[in-house]
Amino acid sequence: MIVRIARSVEYLSAARKEVAVSRWLAGEGFPAARVVEDLEQPLMVDGHPVTFWHLVVEEGRAATYGELGAVLRDLHALTLPDGLELPHCSAFGLSDLRLERAAGMSEDDLEFLRKRGRELKERLAELRFGSPLGPVHGDAHTDNLMADRSGVVHLIDLENFCVPRR
Repeated sequence: MIVRIARSVEYLSAARKEVAVSRWLAGEGFPAARVVEDLEQPLMVDGHPVTFWHLVVEEGRAATYGELGAVLRDLHALTLPDGLELPHCSAFGLSDLRLERAAGMSEDDLEFLRKRGRELKERLAELRFGSPLGPVHGDAHTDNLMADRSGVVHLIDLENFCVPRR
């Protein structure tokens, strides 16, 4: 078993989301991190959200980009269950805030980045997708996959799950 302790109460909603996503994926038979089922989670301990997870005994190798692509293809094909509320994805995250707080950059460089950000946001808004938009992991990379001893690749770090804007 693994115990995860969040930094503060501000992470309670993320912990709740991660538990709900884990339970949903378990019900789908999707290979992902699994919470311990016989506990009401998350628990609050001294102002910290605490969750309990089943240990994935690793094979001892890094996941490949091909495995990441296969996991994401399967994930994006899933349909969210009624009652699982996920936030909308933000393709640009905190980029605007980070630009405003950037130190040591010239105003010309900052203005270039702001302009490029506006251009990319406009282009993203124009995109149309031919297939249905499914759930998004929100932090998908090979380090968020774990290959177990039988070779099954499990998706981990579920707190950034979101849904695309339709």
